[in-house]
Amino acid sequence: MLREQGSAIRNTLDSVLSLSNQKAYPVWESVNSFALIKAAQAGLGITILPENLLLDSLLHKKLRLIELDGIDMENKMLAILHKDKNITQPLKIILDNISNVL
Repeated sequence: MLREQGSAIRNTLDSVLSLSNQKAYPVWESVNSFALIKAAQAGLGITILPENLLLDSLLHKKLRLIELDGIDMENKMLAILHKDKNITQPLKIILDNISNVL
C-alpha cells in the first residue's frame, strides 16, 4: 500500500527501486497517508511512509517498524518565498517550527 504516483514519498521510493532495476506494484494506492496508516494497522498490508507520520503508531505499538537494509530514502523539503517578500516575525516563527518538525 503506497501513496499515489507523483507524491514526494512515492517518487523517492520509485527512484530508489529504479536504481536496482525494481518497481513497486502496490495493491492499493491512496492520496491519504492517514488512510494507509489505518489500513496497515488493520492488517491489510505494509506501507512505506515518512517516519514522522508513523511515530504515534510506533510508540503505541499499533505498527511495527521494518528496517530496509541498504535503502536510504530522504525527501528534502524546501520553503520558498518571493524574492521581495519581507519575512515577518510570525512567518519566521512558522518557518522555524516547520524546520524543527522535519
